[in-house]
Amino acid sequence: MKLQVALLTAALVLSGPLAAEEQAEGSNAEQLAACTQLAEENGLQGEDLQSFMSECVTADSRKESDA
Repeated sequence: MKLQVALLTAALVLSGPLAAEEQAEGSNAEQLAACTQLAEENGLQGEDLQSFMSECVTADSRKESDA
């Protein structure tokens, strides 16, 4: 019984950071998708596209870290 409790506790402790990492990855994917959609809507290509994507993703990342 003590072993089961210890294993369950360990699983819960270790799953917290993993869940947060998965949520962050999902958020990054959503940011990238939104920025890509905006770039496509504006017909950006080449250097303009690269510059826009860099700024868009970075701006979104700053907003989330401020929250």
